[in-house]
Amino acid sequence: MRKVLMIDDSKTVVTGVSAALKKEGFEVMAPERFVDIHTMIRAHRPEIIILDLNMPTLSGEQIGRFLRKHEFTGRIIIYSGEPADKLAAAAQNIGAAGWVSKDQPLGDLLGVVRGQPLAV
Repeated sequence: MRKVLMIDDSKTVVTGVSAALKKEGFEVMAPERFVDIHTMIRAHRPEIIILDLNMPTLSGEQIGRFLRKHEFTGRIIIYSGEPADKLAAAAQNIGAAGWVSKDQPLGDLLGVVRGQPLAV
Protein backbone atom coordinates (compact mmCIF):
# COMPACT_ATOMS: atom_id res chain seq x y z
CA MET A 1 0.00 0.00 0.00
CA ARG A 2 1.36 3.42 -0.94
CA LYS A 3 1.81 5.79 1.98
CA VAL A 4 0.90 9.48 2.02
CA LEU A 5 1.72 12.00 4.75
CA MET A 6 -0.61 15.01 4.88
CA ILE A 7 0.74 18.19 6.43
CA ASP A 8 -2.11 20.67 6.81
CA ASP A 9 -3.37 22.57 9.85
CA SER A 10 -7.02 22.22 8.77
CA LYS A 11 -8.54 19.09 10.29
CA THR A 12 -11.44 19.41 7.84
CA VAL A 13 -9.09 19.29 4.84
CA VAL A 14 -7.09 16.41 6.32
CA THR A 15 -10.27 14.42 7.04
CA GLY A 16 -11.76 14.95 3.57
CA VAL A 17 -8.59 14.32 1.58
CA SER A 18 -7.64 11.34 3.75
CA ALA A 19 -11.03 9.71 3.19
CA ALA A 20 -10.74 10.15 -0.59
CA LEU A 21 -7.17 8.81 -0.66
CA LYS A 22 -8.10 5.79 1.49
CA LYS A 23 -10.87 4.94 -1.00
CA GLU A 24 -8.13 4.97 -3.68
CA GLY A 25 -6.12 2.45 -1.65
CA PHE A 26 -3.58 4.78 -0.02
CA GLU A 27 -2.50 4.64 3.60
CA VAL A 28 -2.73 8.19 4.96
CA MET A 29 -1.07 9.69 8.01
CA ALA A 30 -1.21 13.21 9.41
CA PRO A 31 0.88 14.55 12.27
CA GLU A 32 -0.98 16.07 15.21
CA ARG A 33 1.92 18.48 15.78
CA PHE A 34 4.55 19.87 13.44
CA VAL A 35 7.33 18.54 15.67
CA ASP A 36 6.14 15.01 14.81
CA ILE A 37 6.76 15.33 11.06
CA HIS A 38 10.35 14.08 11.01
CA THR A 39 9.55 11.18 13.36
CA MET A 40 6.58 10.11 11.24
CA ILE A 41 8.66 10.18 8.07
CA ARG A 42 11.37 8.05 9.65
CA ALA A 43 8.88 5.58 11.14
CA HIS A 44 6.43 5.23 8.23
CA ARG A 45 8.52 6.17 5.16
CA PRO A 46 5.77 7.81 3.08
CA GLU A 47 6.27 8.00 -0.68
CA ILE A 48 4.25 11.19 -1.02
CA ILE A 49 3.76 14.27 1.15
CA ILE A 50 0.81 16.58 0.57
CA LEU A 51 1.81 19.97 1.93
CA ASP A 52 -0.20 23.11 2.67
CA LEU A 53 1.63 26.45 2.45
CA ASN A 54 -0.32 28.46 5.04
CA MET A 55 0.14 27.11 8.53
CA PRO A 56 0.51 28.87 11.86
CA THR A 57 3.89 27.66 13.12
CA LEU A 58 5.97 27.12 9.99
CA SER A 59 5.15 27.88 6.38
CA GLY A 60 4.84 25.04 3.91
CA GLU A 61 7.96 26.31 2.15
CA GLN A 62 9.93 26.15 5.40
CA ILE A 63 8.71 22.60 6.00
CA GLY A 64 9.50 21.64 2.39
CA ARG A 65 13.06 22.95 2.71
CA PHE A 66 13.43 21.06 6.00
CA LEU A 67 12.22 17.86 4.34
CA ARG A 68 14.67 18.18 1.46
CA LYS A 69 17.53 19.11 3.82
CA HIS A 70 16.81 15.96 5.82
CA GLU A 71 16.91 13.81 2.69
CA PHE A 72 13.24 13.20 1.98
CA THR A 73 13.45 12.06 -1.64
CA GLY A 74 9.79 11.22 -2.20
CA ARG A 75 7.24 13.33 -4.00
CA ILE A 76 5.97 16.53 -2.40
CA ILE A 77 2.68 17.89 -3.69
CA ILE A 78 1.65 21.36 -2.61
CA TYR A 79 -2.08 21.65 -1.85
CA SER A 80 -2.97 25.17 -0.80
CA GLY A 81 -5.39 28.01 -1.36
CA GLU A 82 -2.75 30.46 -2.56
CA PRO A 83 -2.82 31.98 -6.08
CA ALA A 84 -1.37 29.84 -8.86
CA ASP A 85 1.79 31.93 -9.27
CA LYS A 86 2.65 31.52 -5.58
CA LEU A 87 1.96 27.77 -5.72
CA ALA A 88 4.18 27.37 -8.78
CA ALA A 89 7.00 29.40 -7.21
CA ALA A 90 6.83 27.44 -3.94
CA ALA A 91 6.82 24.14 -5.85
CA GLN A 92 9.95 25.19 -7.71
CA ASN A 93 11.66 26.46 -4.53
CA ILE A 94 11.28 23.15 -2.69
CA GLY A 95 11.50 20.76 -5.61
CA ALA A 96 7.87 19.67 -5.38
CA ALA A 97 6.50 17.24 -7.93
CA GLY A 98 3.50 19.48 -8.48
CA TRP A 99 0.82 21.64 -6.95
CA VAL A 100 -2.96 21.81 -6.80
CA SER A 101 -5.06 24.72 -5.59
CA LYS A 102 -7.65 23.95 -2.94
CA ASP A 103 -10.08 25.77 -5.26
CA GLN A 104 -9.76 22.95 -7.81
CA PRO A 105 -11.85 19.75 -7.61
CA LEU A 106 -10.54 17.10 -5.23
CA GLY A 107 -10.24 14.77 -8.22
CA ASP A 108 -7.42 16.97 -9.53
CA LEU A 109 -5.41 16.35 -6.35
CA LEU A 110 -6.13 12.61 -6.51
CA GLY A 111 -4.88 12.54 -10.10
CA VAL A 112 -1.61 14.28 -9.17
CA VAL A 113 -1.13 11.88 -6.25
CA ARG A 114 -1.62 8.98 -8.68
CA GLY A 115 1.09 10.56 -10.87
CA GLN A 116 -1.08 12.09 -13.57
CA PRO A 117 0.03 15.50 -14.83
CA LEU A 118 -2.29 18.39 -14.19
CA ALA A 119 -2.88 20.90 -16.95
CA VAL A 120 -3.06 24.35 -15.40
